[in-house]
Amino acid sequence: MGVCKVVKELAGAVSLAKPDLQPRHRLQVELLRLMPLYLEVWDLSLWESAFQQTIDDDDKSETALLLLEVFDFGRLNMYGAFQVAQTREAYAALRAYLLAHGVAVAAKAPDLGDF
Repeated sequence: MGVCKVVKELAGAVSLAKPDLQPRHRLQVELLRLMPLYLEVWDLSLWESAFQQTIDDDDKSETALLLLEVFDFGRLNMYGAFQVAQTREAYAALRAYLLAHGVAVAAKAPDLGDF
């Protein structure tokens, strides 16, 4: 499973763990879930730009921070060579972070060999 599908799943997991999402957070969840579609049209920069336009720098809520972490993981390899080892390490750290904040994440790590 590539990064885009993992981002989609993690967004869904955050949404389940935080069911009373504010409208901005709901939009962010949906944009994260759409990452695989943006990959299909070969323009992840549009995905990145769309998500960045939803960020409220004053929002320090737990949900906002969780969604930003998922977003940051998604764009980790966007502007350079895909780094498999770095991506796996980042996923492990993100998984631990999400679990610590009550977000259920599968125990088995995905392959993460590509987008």
